[in-house]
Amino acid sequence: MRSRRKPGFPASVWALIGVLAVVAGPLAATSLSASGGSGGGATLAGSGPDAGLRATIFRTAHGIPHIIADDFAGIGYGYGYALAQDNICVLADTYVTANGERSRYFGPDGSYTQGGNGSTNNNLNSDFFFQRIKDKHIIEHLLAQSPPQGPRPEIKEAVRGYVAGYNRYLADTGVNNISDPSCRGAAWVRPITEMDAYQRFYQLGLLASHRRRTRL
Repeated sequence: MRSRRKPGFPASVWALIGVLAVVAGPLAATSLSASGGSGGGATLAGSGPDAGLRATIFRTAHGIPHIIADDFAGIGYGYGYALAQDNICVLADTYVTANGERSRYFGPDGSYTQGGNGSTNNNLNSDFFFQRIKDKHIIEHLLAQSPPQGPRPEIKEAVRGYVAGYNRYLADTGVNNISDPSCRGAAWVRPITEMDAYQRFYQLGLLASHRRRTRL
C-alpha cells in the first residue's frame, strides 16, 4: 500500500525558500544611510520591540553588502535593511502581490509580469489565487508544523530579523523620501509583518517548484 505524504514542505523546500529569500532581489551599489560602524561599515541596533537585534553592514567598492551578526535574527535584520535600501519598490510590489491586493492598488484589469518565469498575470486572477491561500490558512498550517515539515527555529528568527530590518529602513527613510520615483509616496509601500514575508516565501516556493508551460 502506498503511503500518503504528510502535508507541508519537506526540509529541502524550506532550505530552497531560505536561499530564494536571500536572492529575492539584487543588491545594487549604494551607500548606507545608517550611522555608526568603521572602515566603511554601518552598525544597526534595534530598539523597543526590536531591542537585541544588531548587525553591521559593510559594502564593497561595487556596493555588495556583507552582513556581520552574532545570530540569525541579526543576519536577517541587516539583510532586510540592505535589501530594502536597494530594492524597496520591487519588494513592496511583491508584497502587494503575495497579499492579494493588486486589484486594490493597480486595478483589477491590470497585469504584471512574474519574475522568474516571465508569465503575465491578470491582477484580479492573481488576487483570487493568493487570497485563497490566505483564506485556507495554508501558511499558518505549515508554520505550526515541526521541522522538517515546518521551518526550523533559525529560519523563524531570521525572518523576524528580516522584517524588522525592512521596516527599520522604511522608518529611517520615510515613504515620501524614497529615491526611486516608481514607488515614492505610494500607499502600497508600507511596513510588513512576518506573515507578509512568509507569504512571499511561499510564492517563491511555488515558482521554484512549477515549470512554466509553453504552448507549441
